[in-house]
Amino acid sequence: MMKVWTVLLAWSVVLLSFISFATASDHQQAIAYFNKACRLQGDPNDAVVLSTKEKLYKKAIELWPEFPEAHNNLGDVYERQGRFEEAIAEYKKAIKFAPKTAYPYFGLGDVYFKTGQYKKAMIWYKKGLKYDSNDQVTLRRVHAIKEIIKSKMIKARTIVEILSHTRGVRDEVSITFGETLIPFDFNEYKIREDAKAQLNELGKALREMFFSTQAIAGVEYDKREERHFLIEIAGHTDIRGSDEYNLWLSRMRAKAVADYLVRNFGIPRDRLLVRGYGERRPICTEGASEIKETPCNALNRRVEIIKHIIHTDCEK
Repeated sequence: MMKVWTVLLAWSVVLLSFISFATASDHQQAIAYFNKACRLQGDPNDAVVLSTKEKLYKKAIELWPEFPEAHNNLGDVYERQGRFEEAIAEYKKAIKFAPKTAYPYFGLGDVYFKTGQYKKAMIWYKKGLKYDSNDQVTLRRVHAIKEIIKSKMIKARTIVEILSHTRGVRDEVSITFGETLIPFDFNEYKIREDAKAQLNELGKALREMFFSTQAIAGVEYDKREERHFLIEIAGHTDIRGSDEYNLWLSRMRAKAVADYLVRNFGIPRDRLLVRGYGERRPICTEGASEIKETPCNALNRRVEIIKHIIHTDCEK
């Protein structure tokens, strides 16, 4: 099940007969913009595709501010762009206008899940499951959250479970490791001893995904698909320091993680993408400080693992 609305909303035209002509005309045009966004072809994570969809959904909302499907799908666009606070705001608007629909609850849960805020993710997933109790991706993530909270780290089996299931074709999936799991000293990128336990679990998981002919600990995944993926290791910092410096530091931290995985687990370097985003993709901005340490700053310092599926011409 996908968490975005993809139906063409033909049923909405019936509702338009009960409202004024001017409003009905606006709603029809809003639906047209919405459908145009839904029908866009191409990689759903491509920057141009996302930018075009953003403009179309915004036009739909401008004409019909209470359009829950448009708010939900705009939230999905923001989530894919790493604009998490904006995504949260749009999902909450979708819930306001369609409170008994599961999609926006799952969307909120996914934002908190991929940013490592597991307790918040659990709250929203449970609310969504009241309206769709059989959503398999959500059920798997609820189980994963319970395992993470119980073990106080993300075990190899859980990592494989998370990275092996997405909501839709070509969707990306990611895991965030906060600084309690993969810590670095201030202004440093050397791997600390207390980071190695979590890195070892990550290494075991990726080794299984790249090399094993069988699933790890009973977790099943499509081996044909697994032959065609890359793992991005993304570093993120808080806002202290210059933008240029933070881009460099975050990349060096991501590189240190990649080097550890290659050296200790034989992960093929050409299947790893090392990227540093510095302070440009914050989880939170309210409470962030350039002067002193804050909980928001700590939340933004993280290492993210993102699985990118490589589609061959025959599979497109």
